[in-house]
Amino acid sequence: HVHITRLLGSKDSEDVSILPNASFGLNAGIFLMNLKCHDVVMTTDQEHLSVKRPLEKLTQKGIKVIEILGNSEEEFINNLKRQMASEKPHLIIISHVSYKDGRIFPIEAIGEIAKWHGVSLIVDGAQAVGQVKINLENFHTSMYVFSGHKMLCGPMGTGGLWADRKFLSTHGNVWASWTTKENNDQHPFEVGTLNLG
Repeated sequence: HVHITRLLGSKDSEDVSILPNASFGLNAGIFLMNLKCHDVVMTTDQEHLSVKRPLEKLTQKGIKVIEILGNSEEEFINNLKRQMASEKPHLIIISHVSYKDGRIFPIEAIGEIAKWHGVSLIVDGAQAVGQVKINLENFHTSMYVFSGHKMLCGPMGTGGLWADRKFLSTHGNVWASWTTKENNDQHPFEVGTLNLG
């Protein structure tokens, strides 16, 4: 946990949970939001199926998913600001690095916008951790999810997430199993047996 925390640019290793994969973490974050009919989620056209499929499930419940486009950082940020002026989202979920074309999204700027509007931000860092510099202290994210077997060259069946404590206290954390610590403050999403090889 300590090495991963350092890699993510965070201060507290208790905020990091080791998971079976990034998809598990993305689903955990999305469904922890407990979104309701007519709520709005903003994302991009660059997302992996691990984001797209859960969002498709949400649209079946009447949740509106808006894809923000942009061929440059400036165009993307302007489009995001324009959309947020007309529709307040409950969640922004976005890749740090696109799995489609490798573009790097300006997470720090997106995080500032989300923070200003009081919107939760979940970042899919599966293509980023181990490849680009991560500094969660400056990102203003609610959750940052990553894969262990891609750029970190770890074994298949590994991943993890960092979660902001304020976000967890707002949305609640009901995860528990035989591995859960009594106070459940440390590594709150770690449940059951993990591949730590």
